[in-house]
Amino acid sequence: MKKKLRLGIEWPTHFLDHDGNKIHNRKEINNLISNYYKKLYDVEQDQNLTQVQPQINFDVNEKEPEFLKDEVNEVVKRLKSNKSPGHDRIKNEHIKQGNDKLIQSLTSLFNTILETRKIPNEWKLSDIIIIHKKRKQT
Repeated sequence: MKKKLRLGIEWPTHFLDHDGNKIHNRKEINNLISNYYKKLYDVEQDQNLTQVQPQINFDVNEKEPEFLKDEVNEVVKRLKSNKSPGHDRIKNEHIKQGNDKLIQSLTSLFNTILETRKIPNEWKLSDIIIIHKKRKQT
């Protein structure tokens, strides 16, 4: 029997592990999926891939052009509505309703990130939600 989730979505009764064994325990399923994505996005694994580097000549001391307030404002205007918020629970609608101070703060934040080349750890977090697709019955 499948567990019913909200809005009529059904949770699969099991997942298959690497050996083809059925996993029924919710905690084990979560661990299986978490490990899958950790391995998928593993930086060390990516470094083992052979990459073709294009030959680009540029001055390493040349500073990146800064973000402009007008550019950030245009991007904010084009944010899609009705999207799920991130860990900070801030929705696109909240950002779009922000005033000039918010746009200035965002512009400053983006330029600081560009200058320091450090992305906030909070931006690296994500929630992965598995959506079960129904199979066509033949």
